[in-house]
Amino acid sequence: MPIGKIEGIVKRNVGTQVYYFGTIMSDKIKNITFVPVIEESKNTYLLENTADGYQRPGSRSRMRQFMNYLKDDPNSVVPPVLISGRDKWRFESASGQELYGELIIDRL
Repeated sequence: MPIGKIEGIVKRNVGTQVYYFGTIMSDKIKNITFVPVIEESKNTYLLENTADGYQRPGSRSRMRQFMNYLKDDPNSVVPPVLISGRDKWRFESASGQELYGELIIDRL
């Protein structure tokens, strides 16, 4: 049973690498991703995982500042964020649309 899905995805190839582009609200992405951190944070809003981690832990104050920025500027556009599904997400094309479909999140 999948834990989530992201609809309206466009599939693209760059050489032999496959990329998927789409948009999702921050509250939804929080529930289907984790942050691979080098050390656990004592106080975070995020799901963290230290196995093979490489990022610094998130800062509540930085996250709060970003949240306030988005609230105060509702027409702002957040730059793309690259997320790795770590081979636990799969693409399902829409009927008859090889390069358009949805990402199915099977596990974190």
